[in-house]
Amino acid sequence: MNSSSSSSSEHKTEVWYGAENIVNRSLEVLYSIENQYDLCVGQGGLSPILAEDRIRRAYDNLKTRGVKIRIITEVTKDSLNDCRVLSKIAQIRHLSEMSGNFVIADRNKYAAAADLNDSYPQITELITSTVPAFVKQQQHFFEMLWSKSVPLEQRISEIEAGVIPDVLEVIKEQSEIINFSY
Repeated sequence: MNSSSSSSSEHKTEVWYGAENIVNRSLEVLYSIENQYDLCVGQGGLSPILAEDRIRRAYDNLKTRGVKIRIITEVTKDSLNDCRVLSKIAQIRHLSEMSGNFVIADRNKYAAAADLNDSYPQITELITSTVPAFVKQQQHFFEMLWSKSVPLEQRISEIEAGVIPDVLEVIKEQSEIINFSY
């Protein structure tokens, strides 16, 4: 990076370390968002939003300030209650096999972390970037996922009716085709 150029020095990519540091710095970002907050979160990622009071209050504040919040996640029977709670402040869509966690704030700030699971219930490393070309690419990726995801209301109906969503799988290898047909 050329330090003599003010525009390039304003755009950076870095890694934040430590769960508490990440929460504190994320709160600063959440309270600075003006228009839009887009989040893709894998299974288990919604619970920490609701469990951490400071994060929950920041989400409520986003809604109060009129910030558009969109969340893509895998909606299952286990996550249904969390989705219903968050649907009061955000648009939520379902995408099967959603994995990973990333967020884009105001189309100019990007952050990503590995999946949360029982072994690692907190994010301890977070990659962040304000590099415009990269953030624009990730925003495009989010929009693509959003267009392919299912609205929460439809997914709730599917779960309540016991409907198994249609899955289209393209099999290319001849050996797989033969095994599938038997």
